[in-house]
Amino acid sequence: MNNRTLLLCSAGMFGALSFLPAQAQTTQDETDAKRLGTVTVTAQKREETILDVPLSVQAIGADTLENSGIKDVGGLVKLIPGASVVSSSSRGFETIQIRGIAAGTTGDGLTGYYVDDFAFGVPNLQLSPPARLLDLKQVEVIRGPSGTIWGQGSMGGNIRLITEDPTTDAFSGKLLGEYSTTEGGADNYAVDGVVNIPVVADKFAIRISGGYDELGGFADVLQSGQENANDSQGTNLRIKALFTPSDRLTLRATYWTIENEQGFNNAVITTNPATGLPLLEPAINGAGSVTNGPVDGFTNTAMDIGSLAVNYEFDAVTLISSTSYTTHELDFEAPLTLGFFNYNNDSTFETDSFTQELRLTNNDDGAFKWIAGVYYRDATIDSDIDFYLDGTDFLLGEIPLISIVGPLQTKSWSIFGEASWELFDGKLVPLIGVRYFEDERSSGPGLDRVTSLVRPKQSVTFDKVSPRFSLKYLPSDNTTVYANIAHGFRSGTIQTPSQVAAASALGVPAQEGVEPDELWTYELGAKFVSADGAFLFDGALYQTTWSDVQQPFGALSSVANVGDATIQGIDLGAAWNTPLDGLSLQANANIQSTEWDEVRPNITASLPFVTAGGELLAVPEQTFSVAATYERPVDVLGGSTLSLSSAYAYRSDTLQQTGGRTDDIKDVSLTANLKTGQGWTLGVFGYNLTDEDGATQLSTFAGNPIVRPYPRRIGVKLGVDF
Repeated sequence: MNNRTLLLCSAGMFGALSFLPAQAQTTQDETDAKRLGTVTVTAQKREETILDVPLSVQAIGADTLENSGIKDVGGLVKLIPGASVVSSSSRGFETIQIRGIAAGTTGDGLTGYYVDDFAFGVPNLQLSPPARLLDLKQVEVIRGPSGTIWGQGSMGGNIRLITEDPTTDAFSGKLLGEYSTTEGGADNYAVDGVVNIPVVADKFAIRISGGYDELGGFADVLQSGQENANDSQGTNLRIKALFTPSDRLTLRATYWTIENEQGFNNAVITTNPATGLPLLEPAINGAGSVTNGPVDGFTNTAMDIGSLAVNYEFDAVTLISSTSYTTHELDFEAPLTLGFFNYNNDSTFETDSFTQELRLTNNDDGAFKWIAGVYYRDATIDSDIDFYLDGTDFLLGEIPLISIVGPLQTKSWSIFGEASWELFDGKLVPLIGVRYFEDERSSGPGLDRVTSLVRPKQSVTFDKVSPRFSLKYLPSDNTTVYANIAHGFRSGTIQTPSQVAAASALGVPAQEGVEPDELWTYELGAKFVSADGAFLFDGALYQTTWSDVQQPFGALSSVANVGDATIQGIDLGAAWNTPLDGLSLQANANIQSTEWDEVRPNITASLPFVTAGGELLAVPEQTFSVAATYERPVDVLGGSTLSLSSAYAYRSDTLQQTGGRTDDIKDVSLTANLKTGQGWTLGVFGYNLTDEDGATQLSTFAGNPIVRPYPRRIGVKLGVDF
């Protein structure tokens, strides 16, 4: 996207504010029922309406998640303009990007994640939470750097999962069961339940939610014929307690445990690696050997979270304390064939993370508002990597190529704050924010089991000041125009000698110590809500300059600071509760371009996909989605409501590390639900109705493995509220 195109888009976006449809006045009850601009978000760590926040922020409700068939964080990208899945190795092993900030899967995260009030992140791996999106109140998405108050990992944006609170007024619950079929694969089952238990009236309540689901596989193992071998199962249980001993003090304690197990992973092959001939159906490369037979690959993820959030309201300020302890495990065995040889990657990554945040927010409704806080994180990832050649057919046994064990630890702290002042009767609101961040990172001692060499402990410290500047202008009660300048920073890392050696073999200059990368994003946005709140428009133009990009590459995910890049784009969104009673429409779109401005010497010669003037990897140029929901009472069934929902999402092709491109991906879903006055719900649904099977990721390994969308699913569900 060139500057002329951006200027034209800018003129069109802001000009559109002058031609939005005028809405007729309605009764107060009708207005309240349709008012979109009053949706509350916490993008600035205080409750504000979505219209008041000078950021590109989305609020995705539980009904939208349900109607779109979105069950995990990776599925959210269908609804987020400018977002896409960078890597989806398996269930619970996913990396996503927002607004073009994508750089493989190794290195600290580029998208921030919060579950309620505490941060989730795995050191040196860009993983999203492996959570099943069950019993959520809302998902909030900030597009663009948000590290000033949301912290580490938020260079591209931030996703916050807000779980439902217990209620103290009444006992309640719900139960939902699903069954569906998979095109060309096995059947699927799920059961989820929620129960809310008041313990002490107006004081104490507990909410328990959980479930089990099984997603049938659809690919057979090439070597053994094992059918539907890439099936997966997931279990989750969350217990949340709410205690309000006084009007000023609120405590929320949560325990959440999640386990996901998948056969092999999401990669399927369409070509026989032994013959080079195309396969009639996608298959799994079981590799292995004649002697030992195919390897039964798997990918398992597990997470346990314990957290405590304490809110105390003083007269002038509110004190918020958020404490969490998280354990996360990624364990996989991935067989593959390269030429005539069979290999296997048997690796485990175990993470322990403690976080603590304390912040103060002023309670004054006056012109001056501020927030200040401190944050601490102590996290360790223990890696056990075993990549070997299966030489049993040649009487050589298993030949280790990379066999390393050792920890990587990060101890970081930061102090942050933001302040804003309403000028000219609240028409103009400048905001200044800043975060000072310091991260002491250490690696080892470790052991290279191939050479029997002990890797000594290494330490390095990174620090940075990250500011944010914002100016909000309110030309009317229904319109917000804003300019935002924000800085993003990511710590460097320490990689193994094997990773450095692998990079050197490709001719890429790499070091054990990888330098940080950072960026600046400049954004101009506007929001408009019609007088009756039935129509909401949101648009933003942005440009990001990204320096010293940490780019992983190669089979061992070696990392090097490869160069500088620029990203330009536009986000557009609209929601409309139409005059036709019960009909709501939504649309989101993004157009962006990415370009390497400068690439370090020797990089392009070895990595031709990284070249000055070329585009960044795994970033689509276009994404958009449209959705419609229609609800109406069914008089013949007294007190019943029928709701119909349809959604279409599109993501353009992306450049991959192979130099090849993925396919354009189109997703169509339909749902219909009948809810009776007695609390029963009967529904039917169809996801990926066109059975899209193009590649969403490409691999360099023999047999040309790809990741494709999950095949068409058609199913039914039955639920009851009590």
